[in-house]
Amino acid sequence: MGVESGRPTCVVRFPDPLANIPTGAQAYERMMFDALEPVVDLRRALTNPRRPRLLRCKKLRYLWQNLFDLSGGDLLITDPTHLFCGLPLRKFRKRILVTYHIDPRDTPVPAVQEQVDACMFRKLKEFDRVIAIADFWKDLLAAHMPAERIRVIPCAYDVAGILSRTDPPSRRELGLPEDKIVVYAGQACVGKGFRHALERLPRDRFHVFTTGRRDCEVDHDHRAAGDGDYFDLLRAADVAVFMPRFNEGWTRAAHEALLCGGPVVGSDRGGLGELIRGAGQLLCDSPEDLLQRVEEALERRDELRERGLDFAKAFTPERFAKQWREVVREVCEA
Repeated sequence: MGVESGRPTCVVRFPDPLANIPTGAQAYERMMFDALEPVVDLRRALTNPRRPRLLRCKKLRYLWQNLFDLSGGDLLITDPTHLFCGLPLRKFRKRILVTYHIDPRDTPVPAVQEQVDACMFRKLKEFDRVIAIADFWKDLLAAHMPAERIRVIPCAYDVAGILSRTDPPSRRELGLPEDKIVVYAGQACVGKGFRHALERLPRDRFHVFTTGRRDCEVDHDHRAAGDGDYFDLLRAADVAVFMPRFNEGWTRAAHEALLCGGPVVGSDRGGLGELIRGAGQLLCDSPEDLLQRVEEALERRDELRERGLDFAKAFTPERFAKQWREVVREVCEA
């Protein structure tokens, strides 16, 4: 327990600094920090990129901090990456593992990620609770550990803030065409499958745009937008399309598209399929069917919008904070 406060000392150990939020995982982590700060003595043991030249290799950097920089505490919350890099679990009385998705195809070096995942499965029994962000991942983890030690805590969104935005700019002000169907296709990352929308939707009828991160050269409308422009762009889209090549954890952009008025078409991949089914949107089994499904979504737009918004607006920061605090209290009091 913290000496002054009497609250549990909680160390959170994640790979990346949170100065910005380029990924859904980092958005989740920042909301988790905000949820737990009022109820535990929180120490953010984040990997520091400013290390000696020898430690520019990510794994060496993690090893350095796990072995020399990390003191113990009442509770550890970490992700699978650090398990592979020598994280000393025995320094902590209680332990919680957070998982987002388990699919090495969404990594620069799949062979390394396979080893990270294998290490995680071996060490699951050392954790008091494992957090999954969708039932899809809970079912996968339950094959390796008791299901009662797994909790599903989905991502949270600034629902009130997004829904309170009024007077959005026109398409002309956003640089979008007024004479075409506007399609949002997520991030311009190869594994996210954005090229399916570019290849399957005729360019004389459809204008496809992407936002945020990209890991390849692009020749279409890509926006590196801040939050304000981003939500305005989502509102201006007629439909959002997500066709990843791997099992998504949840797909934050798809959920945000629903909050901005949907509709959404996507593949049945991991948590994304769970999101689409829960929100009553349209699944697309194959890129060959994408045009047909997009046209169906446009015909049923009002119905899909209403369903999607009703589902999406339940994922509030308040619900997220309540779920996380219950898990931490449950673990610390056991």
